[in-house]
Amino acid sequence: MDDDDRRRAVTEYVAVLPLRPDGRPDWDAAPEVREMLADVAGFDARAATLSDGAETALSAPTPEGEVVLRIRRAGETLRVHQMLTRRTGAAMGGDKDVPVPAWTADPDGNVLWANRAYRELSRALDKEGSGTALPNIFGQVEAGARVRVETADGRAKWFDILAGDRGTFCATPADAAVEAEERRKSLSRALVKTFSDLDTGLALFDSDGQLVTFNPALGEMTGISPAWLSARPGLRDFLDRLRSDRIMPEPRDFEAWRQRVTELRGSAASDLVTETWSLPNGRTWRFSARPHPDGGLAILLDDITAELALARHFRTELDVAQAVIDQWPDAVAVFSPDEALVMSNAAYARLWGIDPSVTLGQIDLTEATRHWQGMCRPTPVWGDFRDFAVATEDRAEWSADVELGTGEPLHCRFVPLPAGHTLATFQRLADETGRPGDIRHYLQLVD
Repeated sequence: MDDDDRRRAVTEYVAVLPLRPDGRPDWDAAPEVREMLADVAGFDARAATLSDGAETALSAPTPEGEVVLRIRRAGETLRVHQMLTRRTGAAMGGDKDVPVPAWTADPDGNVLWANRAYRELSRALDKEGSGTALPNIFGQVEAGARVRVETADGRAKWFDILAGDRGTFCATPADAAVEAEERRKSLSRALVKTFSDLDTGLALFDSDGQLVTFNPALGEMTGISPAWLSARPGLRDFLDRLRSDRIMPEPRDFEAWRQRVTELRGSAASDLVTETWSLPNGRTWRFSARPHPDGGLAILLDDITAELALARHFRTELDVAQAVIDQWPDAVAVFSPDEALVMSNAAYARLWGIDPSVTLGQIDLTEATRHWQGMCRPTPVWGDFRDFAVATEDRAEWSADVELGTGEPLHCRFVPLPAGHTLATFQRLADETGRPGDIRHYLQLVD
């Protein structure tokens, strides 16, 4: 008889055992069952002491697993509800081969067999069964369930339930997975709160092109109702809505534009679409679409109206400042702390032959002084000025006279300015007559 035949024989044969007058099972009627139950010590005695209708469980560990019998006395018979033979223990891999809790349960949730890991967990949870029965520490479970149990000291432990054949289960630890999920949820909540506080309208689309996240600013800027956005429209539907509601200016070829945006999903992170939209209401928006991790797409709408107005204001101030210093007859040059030429005037261009509108920000201190040196007779002044300009402390205004290559005298003055900037002025001494006041008067106009 092979293992499967042996199992069927036992299961069928021990369903009901006749009892002798002394209450013990009549093994003469079931000799092969007696052989199978040799490892369950005290079976006869326990069966004899059962009162009618009473139920108990007996177990016996074996190298391959554990034999568990759940028995109930019914009049002159002994009914065996379930039994798990050594073969089941072997099928589960044995105690030593299965490091996670494993057990077998009947349809009512009664645990019939459990491995060492299960029993150790039961002790850690301070769970006890009735009599010799094994406790059901996970309750009625189904495959794929995630179950939380609590240890005697109040610590939570999580397990994922896997189901096998014939009521066998095992529980794999899921603490790390639960912790990771909690971190993900916490990060998601933090991101949602952050997005809610942004003035930028934000729409995140997943790899399927469905809207998964948006913030209040998006609805406020576009006038699209939160209910419509919450319905998770597709990317194409969203872009169509921007067009139909006249939220965006009409592109020359809308179909091509929409295709270009939708194709960003899954493209390189460096790919993006950025446009400036001038709206009929006088507002100006910056539209940005860029790939998101895992094949998604992020769309951002920024209202840059105030930003552009501020930039125009600064541009006007700079133009006025430039016009002021262009009226000064002396050549003027201003260097930034990183040694870049950031300002010069028309007189500077006439003196040194350099057009500030072309070279501004492209010439540094070293290049400028070399140019001056090349147009003047030898002098240590230019080296001293370089040291002065790069110094960070103990800077005081000073002046020096040099000669141009033509022999014409040139008076130079070097002045420290706020924030590490440095001013250099060049006065052609032949033009003293009628010269306006000090350059610092004009610099005050700039400020």
